[in-house]
Amino acid sequence: LKLINARTIKIEEFNESAIPHYGILSHTWEDREILFQEIDLPGIESNNGYDKIEKACQLAIRKRLNYVWVDTCCIDKSSSSELSEAINSMFRWYMKSDICFVYLSDLGEGVPTECGLEHCKWFTRGWTLQELIAPSNLEFYDAAWNVRGTKRGLEETLHQITGIDKNVLRNSDLLNNIPVAKKMSWAASRQTTRTEDLAYCLLGIFDVNMPLIYGEGCKSFLRLQEEVVKTTHDLTIFGWKSSNPTKQEYRGILASTPHEFASSPEQRINNLRLQPKMLDPLQGEFSVTNRGVRITSRLLCAPSNPDVYILPLRYHGLNYDSANSQMGIYLRKLEPILLLELCRALFTQLILKFLTKEQKSELSTLRRRSLQICATQYTAFDVLQSSFTFIMI
Repeated sequence: LKLINARTIKIEEFNESAIPHYGILSHTWEDREILFQEIDLPGIESNNGYDKIEKACQLAIRKRLNYVWVDTCCIDKSSSSELSEAINSMFRWYMKSDICFVYLSDLGEGVPTECGLEHCKWFTRGWTLQELIAPSNLEFYDAAWNVRGTKRGLEETLHQITGIDKNVLRNSDLLNNIPVAKKMSWAASRQTTRTEDLAYCLLGIFDVNMPLIYGEGCKSFLRLQEEVVKTTHDLTIFGWKSSNPTKQEYRGILASTPHEFASSPEQRINNLRLQPKMLDPLQGEFSVTNRGVRITSRLLCAPSNPDVYILPLRYHGLNYDSANSQMGIYLRKLEPILLLELCRALFTQLILKFLTKEQKSELSTLRRRSLQICATQYTAFDVLQSSFTFIMI
């Protein structure tokens, strides 16, 4: 790990077993930042990006810390292997820091904290999501480097701005108790300069690792979801809604970007919780194969419309805000051949309530509507006893 000596402002390198206590800077990149190869150049102190490094070092010294990590200059981005290691390890580095200094360059000195925070671009960037969640000790500073509060002190404001659970803000270890779709929704309105970074900035949030391939575009987010599928049985990963339905005819089972997790039905996905000790008897394991995502599950089907099914997106005992609520996606049968071909019907919608006595007639109506509108999601199924083993491409 490369760290900046807070007193000399020189970079030093440490083995994993001998890393000293350090502070860490979280910020949004400006036009001219100091890179690893530039930190020791003569006259670099006159560069605007140097000021942030210097101020972070001063703050660290006040906290009795001798070292600081800054992403602009503590990663040699000319080395693909070092860049890959850094991005795969970054969540852990923020989590292990003694304190994280958040510099909000667009929060004016005279702007009130509570109403000014929500307009800061720091809350719109992909990378800063993990930088908010991972550190246990975090302080916010405005454009003039005045302290504006701590993560704990501003907990309610941060929750309102980001939608992140307060418990997770207090303790990042609780991320495993949050449904996949909900964690994806936290990143739905965030942006990155590179398309691939929309996936790479979420590696720590989902506790997965994968190689970096810049130039692959949106495929990086598909690879991220495949890695998540390998580590969880949470079916809410399929609980997305298309962000561009009118221009699509066929879709895969996985979302294209985190933005497709933004429009959860009535935003009720924010009420989801996971109880890992409870298992839903309707769902089996699912995994990524060379043909797609393989799932063994019973499908829900109304007798009045045998061509339309519902796949419940429920596992590990999801709790909803209503005892009779579940989340599911529509599937529509296309051809009665050896492998039943189905498409994901109405993939711009999710359903939350079904199979209650009062709603059976309503459910049949919804299925007829999905049959008429049809949709766009090819899926192949193998019939297995009373359940279906199917591959969703």
